[in-house]
Amino acid sequence: LTGDKWFCSNVAADAILALARMPGGAPGTKGLGLFLVLRQKPAGNSATIRIHRLKNKLGVRSMPTGEVTFENTEAFLIAGENEGFKQMAEMLNLSRLYNAVASVAGMRRALLEGLKFGSGRKAFGRKLDELPLWRAAMTDLVAEHLGIFALVFDTVRALDNADNGDDEARKLVRIAIPMAKALSGKLAVFAVSEAMEAIGGNAYIEESILPRLLRDCQVLPIWEGTTHILTLDALRAIQKEGSHEALFARIQLALSRANRLDTVPVKARRDDDVKNLKTLVKLSAELQQREARQWLECTGRTFTLALLLESAAHPPLRKACLAAYKRLSVRPTGVMPVCHGKPAELSDTEAVLLRSATR
Repeated sequence: LTGDKWFCSNVAADAILALARMPGGAPGTKGLGLFLVLRQKPAGNSATIRIHRLKNKLGVRSMPTGEVTFENTEAFLIAGENEGFKQMAEMLNLSRLYNAVASVAGMRRALLEGLKFGSGRKAFGRKLDELPLWRAAMTDLVAEHLGIFALVFDTVRALDNADNGDDEARKLVRIAIPMAKALSGKLAVFAVSEAMEAIGGNAYIEESILPRLLRDCQVLPIWEGTTHILTLDALRAIQKEGSHEALFARIQLALSRANRLDTVPVKARRDDDVKNLKTLVKLSAELQQREARQWLECTGRTFTLALLLESAAHPPLRKACLAAYKRLSVRPTGVMPVCHGKPAELSDTEAVLLRSATR
C-alpha cells in the first residue's frame, strides 16, 4: 500500500484495517479493497508506516489519532473490489453501536455526578435535590437516559439476532443503528452540559471529571458518521431495503407487550410517522434531505416511548419506565431544535440567514 491516511484512529495499533483503492479500481467506494496491515509482520513493516504527527484533538486524547503515510507497506487483502467497503461497513455498524453505548455511559456518569452533588449542596436553606427547578431539570435528564438506554440496548439485541440469521432483525438493524447512534450522541453532549450546569462553577474546574467528559462526549455525534451522515444512511436503508417496515413492526410488537397500558398516544405518533414518511419519500432528493432528520428524531422518540411501555410491563421496572414515559411523551423529538418545524417550507430563509451570519 502506498498513500496517505489523514485520520488514523488508534495510530499505535499493531493490527490495522485499511481501505485502499485496488489497481485500476472503479471510482467511489466500489473500487476500494479492505486490507489488514500488521505492524510487525513481515519484519520491518513498521518502518514503512510513517506517522507525521498526532492530531491535537478536543478530547479522547487517551487514544492517539495520527496522520500517516504508507510507503510500500505490506498488507493482506481481506476483501477485493466491490466487497471492500461492504466488509468495512460491518465493522462500521459495530463501531456505531459501540458509540451509542458509550453515549449512554457518558450520560450516566454525568447524571451520577450531578445527583451526588445535589444531595449534599445547600442553597436557599435547602439541599439542591429538594429545590423544584433543580429537581425538574435533573428528572428530565434521568428520563432521557432511561429512554435512550432502552433504545440502544434493544438495538444491541437486534444485532445479536441478526448475527444469528434473523432476517427481520437484519432489516431493523439497518435503520435502528443509525437512529440509536444519532440520538444518543446528541443526548450525551446535552446531558453532560446540563449536569455541569446543575452543579455550577465547581463542575467547570478541571479537578472535576465533567470537563474531560464533555470534551470526550463531543466526539460521539461526530465519530463514525455525523448526525447528517446517519440521517442519510437511514434514508438509504428505507429506500433500498424497506427497513422502516421492520422498525414499525418492532414498535407494534412493543406496544402489544405493554400489558394493558394505554398505548393509544404512541399508536397515534406511529401513525403520524408512517404518514410523514410516505410524504417524505415522494419529495425531491433535496427536500428529502431537509425533512429526513426531523423524521428520524420524531420516529426515534416514538420508538423510545414504545420500548418504555414494553419495559413497564415488567413489575420491577414499571414505576421508573412509566415516569420516564410520562416526561418524554411531551417532548416530541430530540433535545436540539435543529431541522424541526417544516424545514422544506422554510428553505427560502436559508440564503439570507446564512449570508447574514458571515458578514
